[in-house]
Amino acid sequence: MLSDLRVNKEDAVCCVGVCGSTYERDAEEAMKRCRALLTDPDCDRAVRYGDIYGMMADHYGRRQQWKAVSDH
Repeated sequence: MLSDLRVNKEDAVCCVGVCGSTYERDAEEAMKRCRALLTDPDCDRAVRYGDIYGMMADHYGRRQQWKAVSDH
């Protein structure tokens, strides 16, 4: 599965919300991509880990899913 989501600029941009289209269309898919990026050791070449965590915290926080925020 991770091989299907290898880090590239398009995935990285969409996951941190700069592009916004992935998140706007399917927030859960964006979170799935974020989780996959966090498992990739080369992720920091395309996007900072903190940006991914920030987007995930914002996503789950808006939904008041506090446990999900603290799990990541």
